[in-house]
Amino acid sequence: MKETILAAALLLPIASRAQSIVQYTYDNAGNRTSQTIPSDRRNETIGNQQDNTRERTVDGIIDEHVVRVVSLYGQRRVRVEILGLESSDECVLSVYTVSGRLVVDQGVEALQSTIDLSSYRPGIYILKVCLNSEFANWKIINK
Repeated sequence: MKETILAAALLLPIASRAQSIVQYTYDNAGNRTSQTIPSDRRNETIGNQQDNTRERTVDGIIDEHVVRVVSLYGQRRVRVEILGLESSDECVLSVYTVSGRLVVDQGVEALQSTIDLSSYRPGIYILKVCLNSEFANWKIINK
């Protein structure tokens, strides 16, 4: 009996790691402050190694849709992909400065949209993706 309990206790951490697809962070009051979907390490760097272009991908979930934010190093553009977007879904992409000034506000009608930040000063921006009255924010560093 003790051997069975010990074996189950040793396997519990392995089984719990396999189940963690979405990770949540909570504040002291128990409110969810963020969610993270660990992406496959192979998806973090994509591209032609000869010209040193690389893509950085960060995933999130909004209203049961996977939202993928892709930045291409050196191009000052951000691509937003929304998997499973339907024509009945309402989606808006907004980019704000750290001081809260709206610099980009565009509707999304396709599965993929690109935001060009080359005409804006280098700095930190906030990308807000609103999908069917739910939203999520990403920090963008425009170099």
